[in-house]
Order: sequence, then structure tokens, then C-alpha cells
Amino acid sequence: MSYGSTAARRLVGSFFLAAAACLMVRFATASNPVPGSASDPPSHWREPSALWLSPEGNTLFAACEKSGSIAVLDVAKRERVAEFTCGESLVAMAGTRDGQTLLVVDAKANALLFIRRRGSELTVTDSLPLPIKPACVVIDADDKTVFVTCVWSRQVVRVDLAERKIVGSIDLDYSPRTARLLPDARTLAVADAFADQLALVDTTTGRVVREVRIPGHNIQGMAVSATGKELLLSHMIQTESAPITRDNVFWGIAMTSNIRVVPLAALADANKNPVREAHTHFLGDPNNGAGDPGAVLTLADGTTFVCLSGVGEVTIGRLTPYGLRRLRVGDRPVALVASPDEKTVFVANSHSDSISVIDVAKQAVTDTIALGPGPSSSPVEQGERAYYDARLSLDGWFSCNSCHTDGHTNGQRADTFGDGTYGAPKNVLSLLGTGHTEPWAWNGSKRQLEDQVRESLTHTMLPKTAPGERTRAALVAFMRTLEVPPAADWQRRDAAAIARGEQVFTARRCATCHAPPSYSNPFTYDVGLDDGDGGNRLFSPPSLRGVAHSAPYFHDGRAATLEDVFQKHQHRLRTALSDEELGDLAAFLRSL
Repeated sequence: MSYGSTAARRLVGSFFLAAAACLMVRFATASNPVPGSASDPPSHWREPSALWLSPEGNTLFAACEKSGSIAVLDVAKRERVAEFTCGESLVAMAGTRDGQTLLVVDAKANALLFIRRRGSELTVTDSLPLPIKPACVVIDADDKTVFVTCVWSRQVVRVDLAERKIVGSIDLDYSPRTARLLPDARTLAVADAFADQLALVDTTTGRVVREVRIPGHNIQGMAVSATGKELLLSHMIQTESAPITRDNVFWGIAMTSNIRVVPLAALADANKNPVREAHTHFLGDPNNGAGDPGAVLTLADGTTFVCLSGVGEVTIGRLTPYGLRRLRVGDRPVALVASPDEKTVFVANSHSDSISVIDVAKQAVTDTIALGPGPSSSPVEQGERAYYDARLSLDGWFSCNSCHTDGHTNGQRADTFGDGTYGAPKNVLSLLGTGHTEPWAWNGSKRQLEDQVRESLTHTMLPKTAPGERTRAALVAFMRTLEVPPAADWQRRDAAAIARGEQVFTARRCATCHAPPSYSNPFTYDVGLDDGDGGNRLFSPPSLRGVAHSAPYFHDGRAATLEDVFQKHQHRLRTALSDEELGDLAAFLRSL
């Protein structure tokens, strides 16, 4: 977990594949920024994912995930004035205090882009290869060091801004996404991309000083309160003991949206329980759910904004009982930024390709800025929008993404009717690669993905009006595009151990149930477990592709690690594995 030369050297070899793509971006765009014009192609979706406002407050920049471009908006004119293509999938952005340099994360190219700004003109001056799936960028208070979270590598990398090189890394036990520098200017709070963990990192030593489990999942928003004494986290809570019934969904029991206010003093004191000292504000009411809370913004006077990404709204007000008002913005609001005088807040609406303008004093949306012409959507794009739309559920309490975060899993257990019974909550399965892992459901009862989607929409989402065939088909089309996550430990692969582990896998006949290339099969098996209430002992073997990212294991999560599957639970073993066999088998599984 240190910034020593060993950690730095470990990263070098892993960057070569990403480097080629990064350099292509660099040399294609560094001297040739592409301004937007009236000739934008009709099928050009942008999907703004991050916002940055110039220190002068007159120019707004929107990084776009789908187009790999940055839209430049004139704040006074309320219009887009230029667009610069500089990458493949831009997901995060930060700027130095003087406003002369932008740091932009390209998730698809696995790169950090260094962009020089002169007024509204942008030029890519450099690109730095990063570990797999960078997600968030934070600049320290002195504009000297940049921190980037990387989801699949489970790392936070430290970049020297002047030298433009990686100088260290911090290894985590989970996949990080959202990060925030705390008021002491030396502590970085890093949240789990999917489940419930929060780490505090000392940026001067590179050490994780504390790890806390936050009851809930999908920690998407993070902000410091106006007093500087509290950390605000937006997240959801899935109650595994509450079956997904109409009553439990209607009353906000099965799934809730929340703002958790955690005292920083309790986080910093190892003798205190920060969760016990925190308090929680519930978002949403019966008949008016608040699915998928996201970005959080606080103003100096205590006014707080929260993106309700699943229902196309933003809350505004004080974190007091009944202190929050909800405003309709565009579809899937994901980012917020305030003007220097804090009279105006801008909202990036990813699935509307627009920016909403909120007058803080009036607590009203006063304008909407379109980022470009509205193209027609393909079935896959329609499915993606449906996937993130909580309005497909009863009263807008949750979306597909609420449980299957970005196609993966939120690490929780849910008691749905998907297997025909209630009373036996099961692990939420990852949907990454699901298009090739028939059948579906833990008991293998759905032979077609279309049937599983129909079942989930009807009996889990519990909408007042069932989505039509077009929506179901679009969801299936989108889900079939979800790719398996990359192999774990990708920067430390031991080829010899992996080869030996594959031999163990074959010798122990693991492929009987987990047959390549999907490492699953269409049958069900009695593996010596029941579903919790004794109603079922036959399970469909889940795919092992990307299995290292899907802990805990078994339908009820009883195995915390891959090693526990075989060591503690002796899964399908006639004789125990030796320590060497166990290590090799785990290495092989993590390579899938």
C-alpha cells in the first residue's frame, strides 16, 4: 500500500496495452481539437458525465461518456459554443485552481488526459496510461498530486502533476469509484464502486488508515458539509429480510435511497463507530420513490443538492425533516457544479444530452442547454436508458442498476420471486457476460434471457403498468452487450501458477459443472446446499468468468473468498486440496 518503487514498478508492465491507445488519442487530438458545429452527425449521442466550471464562472465544460468529447458552453448565452473530441469515453474531470489545466479520465482507453485550457480553447498535451477502468479524478489542494480510482484493478494511483507520471499506488480490498479529499487536505475518502465499503487514505504516506462498512450499497455521491465537519454520502439500502412484495416496495422497506451524514471526527477516531454516530436522511416517499441517488453538492449556506439519477430529478434544500424539494430535470442527472457566487447550479443530464440550469434562490429550473441535436436511439441505447430508469419500478424506488450496478452486482442479497419462492434471499448475480450464460436465475428456471427480463420487470420491479415488448427487447439487447470484467490481479499474473491451477481444475473435474468457454452449463446440480428454507437444493452453476470480482460466493454468500469456497466449505471435493493446489487453483480462477 505504499508509494515505494516496488509498487510503481509493478504498474509499468501493465500499462503497455493501454499506452498504444492513449498515444493514439494524444497525437490525434493534441494539435487538432475539433470544434462543434451545425454539421454534427445525427446519431451523435454525447451523454455528459462530468462538469467543470472555469474559475471566472463564464465557461462550463461537460465531459461526455459516449462521444469522448468535451462540450464547451457559454454560461451567459446558455448555449454550446464548441466541442472537442479528445478520447473514447470520458467519465470524470477536474481542473487546477488557476483553470489552466484539465485532468480528464478516459475509461475506455484507460488513460488520464492532460488538457491545456486557454479561454474556451482546449488542447490535449499529454496522456498517461492507467490501470483498468479509471473512474474518478481528484487533485490535491496544492495542485501537485492527482489521485485516480481504478475499478477493476482495485487501486488508487498517485500521479505527479508536474512530471505527469505515476509515482505510486494504493491497493484496496474492493473496487473503488467515488473519492473526495477531506478538509484536512491529507485524507482521501474512497468509496466502493458497488457495495458498502469506505476507506480513508493518508495521501502523504499512501496508507489506508481506516476502513468502514457503510450499511447499504451504491455509494455514488460524496460531499463535505457546509460546516466542514461531516461527510455526506448518497447510497441505497437493500433490505434482504424484506421480500420484494408490492407492500414492501410501496412503503420503501425493500429498497431505500438515502443521504448518510457521517461526522468526520468519528471517522478519524479509531475508537469511535462512525456509522453509529451518523444520521440518515431518507429520500423518497410512498407514491414518490427516489431511485438511484447520485452526485451530492453542498453550498456555503448549507443548501444541499442530490441527483436522483433514476427518476430524472434533483433535490434542493436543507438536510432537515421535510427540508428537501424535488425538481424535475433531464433523464439520468449525474453531475452537479455551482457558479462561483453560488446563485446558480448546473446539472448534467446524461440520458437527455442536456444541462439543466437551477436558480438557487428561486429553487427552480430556469433553463435547459442542449448539447447537440437529438438523434434516434438504437435498441441497445434504448435498453441502456431503460436499465438506468427507476420509473420502470413501482413509484420509482429502484432501477435494474440499483441491484446490478453498471451491469455488475451490488454485493447484496435480495429476496425476489425470481425462483418462484419468497423467504430465501440470494446473492445478486453480476450481469456482465450474462448474454452467454444460459439458463438464468439461481435455480436455472429461465431458459431464455427474454423470459428472465420479463420475470424481473413483472415480479421484481412491480410497475403499475407493465413495460411493453419493445422495452423488454431493448433491455435484452443492451444486456447482451455487457462484457465480462477483466481478470483480477492482471498486473501481477503468475503464469506458472495459473497453468498449474488449470491442471487442478481439470483433475478435480470442476469443468463438469463449469465448462469452458463460459465456465457454466445449462443444467442444475445438488451441491450439498439448500436455499435457506429447505425449498430447493438444485442450483444452476454461475459462470466463473470474472469470478474474482463477484465475492461473496454461493447463493447465500457464505464463502467470503475463493479460498473459503474450497478450504472452509470443501466445495465438491472428495479429498482436501493441499495449500499449493489451493493457491494455484485460486490463481487460475482469478485469471478467468
